[in-house]
Amino acid sequence: MTSSTFEHHKAGSKTFTNEEVERSRMLRNARYNHLDPTLENERQRCDRALERYSEACKLKNGHTSGEAHSMLEKVVDPSKDTTHHFLAPCKEKGSIGPGVKIEGGLTCTYGYNLRILDDVYIGRGVHLDDAAKIEIGPRTWIGPNVTILTTDVSKDLVDRKGAGAAWIAKPVTIAAEVVIGHGAKIFPGIRLERGATVEPFAVVRDHVRENMIRTAPEGALYMLP
Repeated sequence: MTSSTFEHHKAGSKTFTNEEVERSRMLRNARYNHLDPTLENERQRCDRALERYSEACKLKNGHTSGEAHSMLEKVVDPSKDTTHHFLAPCKEKGSIGPGVKIEGGLTCTYGYNLRILDDVYIGRGVHLDDAAKIEIGPRTWIGPNVTILTTDVSKDLVDRKGAGAAWIAKPVTIAAEVVIGHGAKIFPGIRLERGATVEPFAVVRDHVRENMIRTAPEGALYMLP
């Protein structure tokens, strides 16, 4: 083993190996290297778990709803995905509440940063960029082809380094009974409060308060009657 095997890094009271340090930075919403081998390995694991779930959702494959749900749990909980070889131990895990319905074609980045609460519906082709936490509150409805982002890079000229640029992830929080229409896009760091509505194809760059509606394409706000 090389000397780097024994190198450790501290963040607060925790100590991380070289293989874990970029994941630690990402989860702390600090700048991190998106192309780090450990993170690439974890994204590949998530991709394969999603492929298995999407296949299980097809009627021709004859999987029961329970079997499909088991495959979905492996997307959000890497410890249940025994088919994968990790470069570093991964103790992170997301959660799926009872009554959740997620159509096939879902994509996400890591899976373990998703917290999806009771009776949430997620339509076909939704992308959840969960480098930071994405929490989706109970009884929320998310239409097809919605994109929820957590990642971005610095726009400063000195930081524009293409593949060498540092990334940063900011969490997205969606409260209970939110409706997000077909094709909408949610930017990093956004909070949608209880009862908020995002109309189809709207782009959400700032918080939407309780019972407010974000329209498209202008992005105006008005109160639900």
